[in-house]
Amino acid sequence: MAKVRSFYYLVDRLDRHIAADIRSALDTISGIKSINMRLNENIIEVHSLRDVEEQLTIACIVAGTTYRTKVKKKYISA
Repeated sequence: MAKVRSFYYLVDRLDRHIAADIRSALDTISGIKSINMRLNENIIEVHSLRDVEEQLTIACIVAGTTYRTKVKKKYISA
């Protein structure tokens, strides 16, 4: 059985309206267990069975923002 892992992504200009659009797009993807938006850090935390970087890139384009990069957990403040 697959293990749920955490993935962190940096997104430009992340506000609550863009976050809502991205969340609704990511909610349609199977394998995602939860999504946490850190608006003050411009970080999206996704708990899923696999990496959803490609799907997040598309969701960011649709929401009108730019996906920047994947971030390792050690570089994020607690």
